[in-house]
Amino acid sequence: MSVNPIQQISQQENAAFMPLPAKPSHSPEAKRRFPFTAKSRFGGPNLARLVFGGLLLVLLAIVWSATDPVSVGGGRPSEWGSAVSKAAADNIVNGAQTSGAPQQSVVNGWYQNELSQIQTSQNTYIAASSARNGGLLGLLVLAVAGEIIIRAFERKPSQPAV
Repeated sequence: MSVNPIQQISQQENAAFMPLPAKPSHSPEAKRRFPFTAKSRFGGPNLARLVFGGLLLVLLAIVWSATDPVSVGGGRPSEWGSAVSKAAADNIVNGAQTSGAPQQSVVNGWYQNELSQIQTSQNTYIAASSARNGGLLGLLVLAVAGEIIIRAFERKPSQPAV
């Protein structure tokens, strides 16, 4: 006995709109998922990663602000050019007012002192920048080590070490 294709389509449409059968009384109750279990999205290793990531963000903010080269006393690089120009202009003005070798050596000493202060500012800036880079590198090493440790605890005992 063959079924007409139109009748077959109408039977499928009717089946799609039929109500679901009633739930039998002997079926088990659905288990509730607690938000922080090992199988949930934010549980177990993922929760450890969230806490560890938050800790790293706090440490990053501390390292970044504590090793700011400008706040340490290095001055701003944009100020160095104008400071050198001012020292050179002062040297020219003072040098024009000298009348002998002893006075010229005093003026040259003043100029050297001003240039030494600028170089000290530059060296302080470079040292603070290096300290910041070292601190950020330390945080990167800490982050990689933390991820390796979390993955070691995450691995099942039956899995071989990679």
